[in-house]
Amino acid sequence: MSGIASLELRGLVKRFGGLLATDHVSVTIAEGELFALIGPNGAGKSTLIGQIAGELMPDEGEILIGDQSITGWGVVARARSGLGRTFQIAQTIDAFTTLESVVLSRRSGSLSPTGFFAPLLGDKEILDIARETLNVVGLGELTQLRVDRLSHGERKQLELAMALVRQPRVLLLDEPMAGMSPGESETMAQLLSELRGKCTIVLIEHDMDVVFKLADRIGVLASGALIAIGSADDIRNNPLVRASYLGEEEIT
Repeated sequence: MSGIASLELRGLVKRFGGLLATDHVSVTIAEGELFALIGPNGAGKSTLIGQIAGELMPDEGEILIGDQSITGWGVVARARSGLGRTFQIAQTIDAFTTLESVVLSRRSGSLSPTGFFAPLLGDKEILDIARETLNVVGLGELTQLRVDRLSHGERKQLELAMALVRQPRVLLLDEPMAGMSPGESETMAQLLSELRGKCTIVLIEHDMDVVFKLADRIGVLASGALIAIGSADDIRNNPLVRASYLGEEEIT
């Protein structure tokens, strides 16, 4: 599949014993929209992203990419439908080069087992796509560098490249700036700015300056419930949002 797709959540509920981790969350994210998801620690952000990605199955509700329900699908099927994902801690393999990592990610989306197990760097078309993607994220000069020699910020850039190389229609970004230096954060923010409109993005991020600058809309989770959705100005001025952050952080 190709192109950009909308993402719709309909009444998602997730329980862990007596804990209601996701409380009937509903939202429609438009094609090409950058939708940021914020909230206090423990609000349910990662649990919600896990349900969208297929790592957790909701107890109730439905998830759609475009007009296709993916609610019962596993992680692999969702990835092949055009869902991309990055993690708070980068999921990379130290022994691979950056180029090998991106090629392998592209290959992993192949429906053909024979294609997946072909020589890793034997397909010129995939190599060209991988190099182009590394250029996009600012790692074009580091194609032969092993992952274990990358800085923390470069690893996060690589993981973004590994997601982008599969041309996702919807991209889930879980704290892409976590643990970064100010310079690395600035680089990542610029990358995200350049991605706006090229795919639908759901962003979890604690850097409020970045969220308010980049997001088309912002959703606020508190105790598993989506308590507010709106523009940066809407969220800044929402008294319920301010109350939910009281004692944790100030939204300015």
